[in-house]
Amino acid sequence: MNTNAIKLKTIDDFKNGFTTKDLVDKYGYSKTTINDWLRPTRLEIEYDD
Repeated sequence: MNTNAIKLKTIDDFKNGFTTKDLVDKYGYSKTTINDWLRPTRLEIEYDD
């Protein structure tokens, strides 16, 4: 699985309730990388409220 596919799966998992720690443990990427990937999604969710 390439990095882009993992990034998309990570975002999907986050939207389905996974925490950052869960994602770090599951995929093995650093917390910083995971948070960088999730930043646009978090902003999108914030604006939906």
